[in-house]
Amino acid sequence: MREAPRSEAWLEELEAVTAALRRRVGQSFTLAELADAYASAEVWSREAVEETEPASGWPRRLSTVTDAAFHLYSRGAVDYEP
Repeated sequence: MREAPRSEAWLEELEAVTAALRRRVGQSFTLAELADAYASAEVWSREAVEETEPASGWPRRLSTVTDAAFHLYSRGAVDYEP
C-alpha cells in the first residue's frame, strides 16, 4: 500500500467506486435502479477500491466513499428531482 495525502486517497477511492457504479447501472438509469445497485455495493465497492492500490486506512473510509459516490451519481438519474 502506498501513502497518499488523505484528500488524494479519498478522491481516488471515490473515482474507483463511481466508475464501478457507472459500469453497473450505466449512463441512463432511474433512482430505483440505483437503489438496487446499492444493495450489493458493499462487496463490489470493496473490490473496486482494492484494485487501486489504496492508501492505508481505506477500509475505514469505504462506507463514506461508497455513499458519496451514490449521492453524486444519483443526480444523473432520469427521475432525479432536486
